Amino acid sequence: AIALFSRAAKVGHPRGEYGLGDMLLRGQGTEQNVSRGYELMVSAAKKGLADAQFNLGVLYANKAVPVTVMTEHQVERKENVARGEFWLLKAGEQGHRDAMGRLTELYNRKLTPVLSPQEQEERALYWARQAAET
Repeated sequence: AIALFSRAAKVGHPRGEYGLGDMLLRGQGTEQNVSRGYELMVSAAKKGLADAQFNLGVLYANKAVPVTVMTEHQVERKENVARGEFWLLKAGEQGHRDAMGRLTELYNRKLTPVLSPQEQEERALYWARQAAET
């Protein structure tokens, strides 16, 4: 699989970039290279591949902690939440059901730093409904 993904990634095919990026991030079938894996995942996401957008969203959002318990040293985690939300929204808007579920969870847990609790509740309900209808 790595040979096929490598050839496809070399010519800029998003699915190839995603597949190779995922394998590099995990060290699956090859030596782990998080930096290169991330770079390929970003490239595929920017090209509109919903699976890559979802994975990036999860990578960022998994670093999240509730804003109310953040210390000054965890401020960068707010950025991670915002980046995670950005990519999950991109995937969710394309109908990626898992992204919709993660968005629901993100908003239910009140993890987004710029939305009020009520706005987060409204978005959680919206994405839960979208997921149910997909």
